[in-house]
Amino acid sequence: MGRIVTPTYRVEYKDNDQPREIVIVDGKRTIATLPGSLHWKSMSWDGKRDGRPTEANLEKWRQGYNKSFNPGGTNWHVSQAVGHVIHIRHARIVHQKSGAIIASVSMPMFEVV
Repeated sequence: MGRIVTPTYRVEYKDNDQPREIVIVDGKRTIATLPGSLHWKSMSWDGKRDGRPTEANLEKWRQGYNKSFNPGGTNWHVSQAVGHVIHIRHARIVHQKSGAIIASVSMPMFEVV
């Protein structure tokens, strides 16, 4: 049996992708786009790879993750699937047990990608 380990921190982020859900209309399955990206998405913060949970490291993570959605990046296929290049607008690091926000960053008003 393996061990289950809960990460100490998680990254929550919002991007320019529209949330979607599968709905049934007239007996046919279709994908409906919901208004705005209002929900936060999350993943674990990897301290070994990304360093201490600081605003500077979170900004490096945000910029690097954004680059992965560009042509030639590891997540380019995701951008192709949704029809546009995904870009993270807001990110924050949250302590899993307490729910405290450790660091938070937002993209500048204008950002060249």
